[in-house]
Amino acid sequence: VQVSSGDASAGRAGEISLAAGTSASGAGAIATLSGGAARTGTAGGVQITAGKSPVAGGSVQVRGGDAVTGAGGAVSITSGSSTTGASGAVTIATSASPEGVAGSLRVEVGSGESGLGGSIQLTSGTSGREGGSVVLRSGTGQRSSGDVSVESSDTQSGKSGSVSISSG
Repeated sequence: VQVSSGDASAGRAGEISLAAGTSASGAGAIATLSGGAARTGTAGGVQITAGKSPVAGGSVQVRGGDAVTGAGGAVSITSGSSTTGASGAVTIATSASPEGVAGSLRVEVGSGESGLGGSIQLTSGTSGREGGSVVLRSGTGQRSSGDVSVESSDTQSGKSGSVSISSG
C-alpha cells in the first residue's frame, strides 16, 4: 500500500496526516505503524524519513501527548527481544558532515517550576556472567581531542549537588 501526496513545481507540496480518533469521555484511539511479519525470512521494518533539500533537510519529531492535570504521554524506544539470539540494538546518532560541522547529540530532561526536575540515568545491562560497561569518550581530532566534563550545577540557596565516582 502506498500513500503519497501531490508534488509541487513551485510552492509547498501536499501534506499527509494520519490521525487516530478522539473520544469525548473515554480513551482516544491508538495509531499503529507496523512492518510485515515473516515466517522464515526477515520481518519488514518501519522507516520514517524527512525530506531532503539543498537548503535544509526536514525534521522528524517524536513527541508524547500533553496533559493538563495528569502525566504527559511517554516516549519509549525499545529494541526487539530474542529468545535465543541477541536482542536488537538501539542506535541514536547524528550524521557526519565532511566539510561542515557534525550535528550534536543532546539528552535533556524537563525542569520543574515548583516540583523536582527530571533525572537522567545511564545503566548498562546486568547478566549472570558479565555485566555491560558504560563508556563516556570524547571525539578524536587532528589537533586535539574533545573534553569530558562531569559537573554538578549551582544552586540559589542550599547545597549544590555532589559528584561521585566509585567502583562496585
